Order: sequence, then C-alpha cells, then structure tokens
Amino acid sequence: MPTRNAPLGTIRGDHGSDGFKNLIHASDSYENVVKELARFLY
Repeated sequence: MPTRNAPLGTIRGDHGSDGFKNLIHASDSYENVVKELARFLY
C-alpha cells in the first residue's frame, strides 16, 4: 500500500507502508550516525 502523499514511482511511494514506516532511514548528523551504528552493530 503506497503512502498517501508520495507519488508512485518513488521509493517511498512504491515501498513505504505509511507516513512513519519507510524503507530507507538516514541519520541527520554524524553524531547520530555513530550512535545508530553502535546500536545496530554492537
């Protein structure tokens, strides 16, 4: 089920399940990259 606001043919529109659950995540800063990698990899 595509998200309400994302057009089909985009990653979010084709694969996102809703406005909060998405296929891709990106950190907003280097500090958060370090924290998130530590959480998932260690």
